[in-house]
Amino acid sequence: MSKVYIERVNSNINIDLTNINKQRAEKLQNQYGKSQLVSYCSWLLLKKVILENYNVDIDTLTLSYTDKGKPYFIDSDIQFNITHSNDIIGVIISKSDVGIDIQEIVEYKSKKLAKRLNCDSFDKYIVLARFSALEAFYKKIGTGLLPSQLNENITISKQVKFIDSSIEYYLSICCDDEIEEINYI
Repeated sequence: MSKVYIERVNSNINIDLTNINKQRAEKLQNQYGKSQLVSYCSWLLLKKVILENYNVDIDTLTLSYTDKGKPYFIDSDIQFNITHSNDIIGVIISKSDVGIDIQEIVEYKSKKLAKRLNCDSFDKYIVLARFSALEAFYKKIGTGLLPSQLNENITISKQVKFIDSSIEYYLSICCDDEIEEINYI
């Protein structure tokens, strides 16, 4: 069973790279400002939900990356994926391969993407729903989204639109098992 957790970035948190997984801390040292804060909060959310669901402290696990950059734990069968958009972060956890994407629904982004996706429509809902689905699918299989894949037909498990502080988002989920729950924290 896959579980999804969505929450807002805690902008009041103090970043302490000494209290997280060494490999993740090394990656975060190369980020600054909001990017570092979002990545740090995403890791803390992942740490919290894996501890709650599997009773495993991920900071004791060995983090590695595939040749395409997908993170995974060498010494655990727990699968995960992380996403963010604006001030919203999300994680999905499971025992099978998973992918997740959140996209803020904004006009300026959809116009650029419509051409890349060869969409007949410039409607922001159609374009960003498609792009979010593609992102989740290719994050699940671990290749990342390449320009040559933009027009491929893919299958995702679930897509929902939600609103946070009057901002609309698409949440796309791709997994091999059932989605047990989506938790908006």
